[in-house]
Amino acid sequence: MEIIEEDDLQTLGKQMKAKKLGLLLMFHASYCEYCERLREDLLLPMLRSGEYDEKIFIRKIQIDSSDEVINFNGQTITTGQISTLYGASMTPTLAFLDHTGEEKSERILGYTTPDFFSAYVDKGINELHATIKASAE
Repeated sequence: MEIIEEDDLQTLGKQMKAKKLGLLLMFHASYCEYCERLREDLLLPMLRSGEYDEKIFIRKIQIDSSDEVINFNGQTITTGQISTLYGASMTPTLAFLDHTGEEKSERILGYTTPDFFSAYVDKGINELHATIKASAE
C-alpha cells in the first residue's frame, strides 16, 4: 500500500464531494528526509489501518518535480505553483482540504518526532471532517 502522488485534484474533488470526504495532502520534496519519515511513521500506518477511510483521502504532491497537476478548478499548473498556492514552501507541509480545495483546518509545517505530531494531525482531520459533515447537512 502506498500514498498516491496526486496529479488530478479536480477529479479527486468530485470523489470527495460524492463521498463527503476531506483530503489530507502532504507536500513533499525528493531531498526531504523528514517527508520520508512522516510517510513511514504516520501516514502509511494511517492508510493501512483503515480508520480514516470514512473521513479523508490521503495524497501527496512532490513540489520539486517538473510535473503538472490539474487543480481543483480544472486548471493545469506546475507542482511549484500549487505549493505556492498552499504556502507549502517548507517540506513536509500537511494541508487539510475540502472538495473545492479550501483549507478547513490549520496546515502543519515540518515534522520532528511522532510523539505529539499524530495528535495535531488527528485534530486537523477531525476539524476538517466536522466542517464537511456540517456543510452536507
